[in-house]
Amino acid sequence: MLDGVNYVNDLDNDPDKRLEIIMGLIKQNNKILLKEISEQLKVSKSTVKRDIEKLKFENKLKRVGSEKGCHWQLKEGM
Repeated sequence: MLDGVNYVNDLDNDPDKRLEIIMGLIKQNNKILLKEISEQLKVSKSTVKRDIEKLKFENKLKRVGSEKGCHWQLKEGM
């Protein structure tokens, strides 16, 4: 949950809002799993993967470290 809010499926129709929320979740916990993001946003894991790829493509997000010890890193100012 971001700021104590549980999100609903209407985020499926608003990808920009979903991207903002994903970045907020990552700010709160840079080791958050795709599964956890998916559960909180109530969207499929493939939707989250697609959104993460978009954020990475836009250079707003990257994954740092090895497979087991990795974390998300937002670009400065995000």
